[in-house]
Amino acid sequence: MDNFKIVTLKELEDLQKLSKKTYIEAFSELIEKDDIYKFIDDKYSIDNLTKDLNDELNHFLFYVDKGLVCGYIMYSIKSDSVEINRLYMLKQFKGLGIGTKLMDKGAMEARKNHKKKLSLGVLEKNVKALSFYQKKDSTYMKQKKY
Repeated sequence: MDNFKIVTLKELEDLQKLSKKTYIEAFSELIEKDDIYKFIDDKYSIDNLTKDLNDELNHFLFYVDKGLVCGYIMYSIKSDSVEINRLYMLKQFKGLGIGTKLMDKGAMEARKNHKKKLSLGVLEKNVKALSFYQKKDSTYMKQKKY
């Protein structure tokens, strides 16, 4: 069963709420509270999210399980790679393999679009995310998915 749902402008408010909540959950222990709120008020404003959704290079997918949106991925197809711009999930769904499914979706899109590289950026202070991504990177390399 495919748990991915394409995010459209109809889900703009849901995307905004999810973006803000997951960002706060992910970074509340790493970044000053004021800085978090300044960032999300700008980055996840209705105007900015509308621009992101309308950009044909960007792809947003909710991950839905049992009718609940658990998280989302935003990726862009570049000339030589697929770049994961955001990979967020709600705290209560962490540790259930959803992050792996989101990463696998990015890798699948890279293969589907004949890209040999899957890239993403991560905050240096986010040690948990760094560890997860490094583990996934070595897994993909061993499986020669590209």
